[in-house]
Amino acid sequence: MLCGMSRLSLRSLTATATFFAVAVGVVQLLNPQRDYRPPLSSPKFDPVTVLLFQIPLLLYRNIIPKSVPMKYYKSVSAFMIAVHFGFGLALAGMLRPSKIQNFLALPMSPNFDPALAFAAVGSLLPNVLAWVTHIRSAEKPVFSRKFQLPLNDEIDWKMVVGSAIFGVGWGSLGICPATGLVMMGGFVEQWRTIGSWVLGMSVGRLMIPSWVSMVSLFRRT
Repeated sequence: MLCGMSRLSLRSLTATATFFAVAVGVVQLLNPQRDYRPPLSSPKFDPVTVLLFQIPLLLYRNIIPKSVPMKYYKSVSAFMIAVHFGFGLALAGMLRPSKIQNFLALPMSPNFDPALAFAAVGSLLPNVLAWVTHIRSAEKPVFSRKFQLPLNDEIDWKMVVGSAIFGVGWGSLGICPATGLVMMGGFVEQWRTIGSWVLGMSVGRLMIPSWVSMVSLFRRT
């Protein structure tokens, strides 16, 4: 979502609108007045914490390129970016499923929490500005030979159905793949959640080629 919408990709915008609408519908069906907890405390702006969170940016933007061999730069910087992103999710409270579901309940719920909207705007806006003002017209990245951008811009049934399925899971659990990976250690006892997640990805990976073949065969006949 972040990468695609930052590039103003119509495919990503469509996918986001689809899974968001489905997730909101799922939360409403699950009764937003039940089992959702209000925020634990009122959010407070802490400038020291915000400044500390810029340290990883200095590492993978300035320090790592000068201290790590270029052949290891992508792996090391990707790891630091992932750690930075994980800390950002924790700071924004996105690791609490109830916080996500409270947002998806929309203002109709007394427990509505708009924090996710601020997190999305705070992450999307700088990336959109960077794409529009510089990256889109740049010949190549600073530390790579070329941009690795998705080539598929088609809005097909697989994208729409997959987005809808994602919306069902996101709305019912309040967890997306990014937060799920960060929270994986906390799910050790909740083996059903991990098991259903892994099973769903595995079954989808096995079934999609068969569905595509069947659709292609149907079209030819």
